[in-house]
Amino acid sequence: MLRARLETLGSLLTLAPAASAGGPIAELSQLRNYVQPNDRAGIETLDALFARAQFSPFNPTHVSSGTLNAWYRGDDSGMILVAGDVSSWPDKSGSGITAATQAVGANRPTFTASDANFGGQPSVDGSAAANLWLRATGMPNTTQPFTWFVVGTPPAANGNVVLDGLANDNSIVSKNGGNWAVFNGVQLNSTVAAGPNVAVLIIDGAASKLYVGKKTPDIGDAGALIVATAITMFNDGAHIFGGGVLAEVAVYAGALSQADVDALLDYGGARYNIAIGP
Repeated sequence: MLRARLETLGSLLTLAPAASAGGPIAELSQLRNYVQPNDRAGIETLDALFARAQFSPFNPTHVSSGTLNAWYRGDDSGMILVAGDVSSWPDKSGSGITAATQAVGANRPTFTASDANFGGQPSVDGSAAANLWLRATGMPNTTQPFTWFVVGTPPAANGNVVLDGLANDNSIVSKNGGNWAVFNGVQLNSTVAAGPNVAVLIIDGAASKLYVGKKTPDIGDAGALIVATAITMFNDGAHIFGGGVLAEVAVYAGALSQADVDALLDYGGARYNIAIGP
């Protein structure tokens, strides 16, 4: 019961951190008395919730169960536009990778300052053609497990990609059969229609999971979304974007905990005005 209440408080702090001082913080102070000294997980959860409530609203840097390796968000003030198209999209993770760039004008995705599909937040639109993409360098070549957090819309045509984590153009998140899908040599479809949404994809062999607009994983066809064990997180120079629309994307080494998945979904839903189901 204690752990369930901590998870509920985490959701409250994610959605309304500025208004949390009189309610959730007070209750967290009381709950600290019930966490046993040897309950490391409980102590870490409380510490993380206190930090979230007292210092800043939740964002992808606050995830504790994985290492943030890349983070791109459409409102980044360092984004460089040329004639309304994105030539450089800075990484916000602080991990040392380069901005995602495109030197060829004809291959640059379009910047939308206020996208009604994402609560009026900015987005980057590569849906006009299959060859609109951005590329970053310095990304670590990390084997699974790893996790993608995506706020976006898969492309209209099957076979294009929303995100591409491999230099050989194998897509990670895409569209197939009208639904969100993933691909690592075999196309596997989810059961969620390919519209604007918030998604978390955990790639971890047969334990892989895809969450699209809800906190329960969507299994889709074949019973498991990714089963290969050799797939890598990035090769240096990999695409991070190639078609579809992106408002935000973050990439983590490690399979995120359910609590962190829920927090990311709540954060994305609140920021981009997208309903998140149970």
